Amino acid sequence: MEDGHVKIDFLGGSPTDNVSTLPTEVGDVEMHMFMYEKSVTKAFMVAYCDYPSEMINESEGAQGLLQGAKNGALTNLGITEPEQEKIIELDSHPGLFFTGSNGQYYVTYEVYLVNNRLYQVAILRDGSYASKEDVKGFIGSFELIKDEEG
Repeated sequence: MEDGHVKIDFLGGSPTDNVSTLPTEVGDVEMHMFMYEKSVTKAFMVAYCDYPSEMINESEGAQGLLQGAKNGALTNLGITEPEQEKIIELDSHPGLFFTGSNGQYYVTYEVYLVNNRLYQVAILRDGSYASKEDVKGFIGSFELIKDEEG
């Protein structure tokens, strides 16, 4: 997949894409989501949305927005607390890695803020966490595409 200024390998699969509108404190934002369900127990997801710059400032900067994305993702899956969490970065852009489980679904997740665009990259499994090979092959293949300006 090469869309939204990123490149990622869906491990041989073709993702479906969907655009939805998310209400925020400073107006609606469009979320672009690409999902590949490899099997009934494993799905790969990349999503991005562009936030107004005033929202990034109001949410205590990049880490506030990344924490909000983490909390939203975990809440949507019925997960109360992350099992692992660490601050990461991608090409000097701030990011957050976390994992969590609700006893049935297990998620391995990375979120990045590149200027005002929030990227989310995740593997969702039923019954266990993603294998190291899937994490390396899918999440590890996520990269920003440099445009002609930079």
